Amino acid sequence: MIKVLVESMDDGQDDCLVLKTFHGPVISFYLTISHPEVASSLVLERSLETIYNFLYGSGGHRGVQAFRFTAKAISLALVADDDGQAKKPDSFLTPCLAALERTLELNQGAQLQQDLLVVVKSISGSVAPIAMLPDSRRRLDKIRLRLGLASLIPVARSRKQANTPAATFKLHHDLPGELSSEGRRHDNDHQNITDIHILPTADEIQSSRLEYLPHRNSTDGHLIGLEGLLDRHFRLLREDAIGGLRDAVRREAERLENGHLGARPPQRNLERTHVHPNLRLRRWELDRRKGIQLVVDFDHPAAVGRATLQQRKDWWDSSRRLQPSSLVCLVASDGHNIFCLVCDPTPTAPFRKKDQGAEDDKDIPNLAEMEYQRKRDEMPNLYGDESRDLESVACQVK
Repeated sequence: MIKVLVESMDDGQDDCLVLKTFHGPVISFYLTISHPEVASSLVLERSLETIYNFLYGSGGHRGVQAFRFTAKAISLALVADDDGQAKKPDSFLTPCLAALERTLELNQGAQLQQDLLVVVKSISGSVAPIAMLPDSRRRLDKIRLRLGLASLIPVARSRKQANTPAATFKLHHDLPGELSSEGRRHDNDHQNITDIHILPTADEIQSSRLEYLPHRNSTDGHLIGLEGLLDRHFRLLREDAIGGLRDAVRREAERLENGHLGARPPQRNLERTHVHPNLRLRRWELDRRKGIQLVVDFDHPAAVGRATLQQRKDWWDSSRRLQPSSLVCLVASDGHNIFCLVCDPTPTAPFRKKDQGAEDDKDIPNLAEMEYQRKRDEMPNLYGDESRDLESVACQVK
């Protein structure tokens, strides 16, 4: 049906037949494909793009024919009728321009079509800007810009404004490290970002002063240019990554110092952190690849306190807590803390090396293999077992 309609859009026809075709099926077609609800529908999105691509055709031959016909019909429709009253373009100009604009958006090669340039110039010359609706003017301006006809867009005269300086407010901004008027905030507060440790130190956690964060205005910082840009991005990225954990560790350390050793009361978790109280160190060990590892026990979370082993396993799998490579902090009541990464509890296999020309003596016990097997038998897991009211996790010290 669309193919038949496009083939009937011939600008070489008689003027009366052009107007009859234009005011009949052509306008209805443009109104349908440019209707806001049709254009915004996700269901019709692919079908609508297919229609526009077909309308443009291979090499643009159908699109040039259709929109050349449309430009001629618009000029004829604006001619005064028998009563001398000029017809308003409101009812047909906007859908025509909407269809042409969308065709240009979906077909980048249409911008190189010289015949479409002639069509747009014809429409621009037929309709005065003052007679167009705001939506029609906006669409026609976008079409001109896309086709490189920006010179045809009428430019409004700009009013001269008084050169009045904008009001500014200068606020005090405490600088980092030794540049601070009150001295360094803690032992990890430096003006040079290369001296800053990524993970917070104990002194940083215990500090009561606010961290230095650069302002949005780059001129307020202590560095300018590329160095200032890197400084701002590093400090903001570090604060976003570990700021919440640092504040959570500080609160837990204060609770422990005040003698609150049990679970904390429920509250809003703004830092997206989880606290597991009553930590107990089961053992520490050395791994030839992972380094120092700590195996710790802690109480069951309240959500799985009375659950079965399978229910605990399902809960831990769905909660995604303490997954490998998760950053955790072990906090002691004396103020000490250690940052660790949750690691895979599977021990590293012992290094096996055979001497050339010699066979292993199977009667001599291999101590490395025995230790490896012991570690495998005692591997911790988050699910615990039926005989213990504890969960276990392996942590790699950082």
